[in-house]
Amino acid sequence: MRLPELSLNGKVAIVTGGGQGIGKATTLVLARCGAAVCIADIDPGPGEDVAAQIRAFGQGSMVLPVDVTSGEQVTRMVQKTIETFGHVDILVNNAGGATGPTFGIGRVLKISERDWDDTLALNLKSVFLCSRAVARSMMEQKKGCIINMATVT
Repeated sequence: MRLPELSLNGKVAIVTGGGQGIGKATTLVLARCGAAVCIADIDPGPGEDVAAQIRAFGQGSMVLPVDVTSGEQVTRMVQKTIETFGHVDILVNNAGGATGPTFGIGRVLKISERDWDDTLALNLKSVFLCSRAVARSMMEQKKGCIINMATVT
């Protein structure tokens, strides 16, 4: 399936949390529109299946295990993507969710400080780190697109 109204031929995208759920769907749509995609996920297993699907319809893909709350790992993610594909045009900050056993809707009195900090790091700090890392490259090439996603949870 190709979306004829959206051509991303020659573009390179990074999708965090790209191995499953909304990230997987986003990754597949970007690739179907012609983009090469770096699937960045803390668990690379599901991403390998997505990468195989992308390669099956002729697009470039790679999977990187990345903890997007680590500035060092995020910097390596962007460097590796540029080494492999030459540049980055699109970043989709998709990784997110609630972390830890005490976190949950309606459980505010039971959430540990550690779970709170980890959840903020995953949902906020990661967006900052990833955006900052690709923005340097995008500014040099004078173009690029950063998409931040969130869910109702």
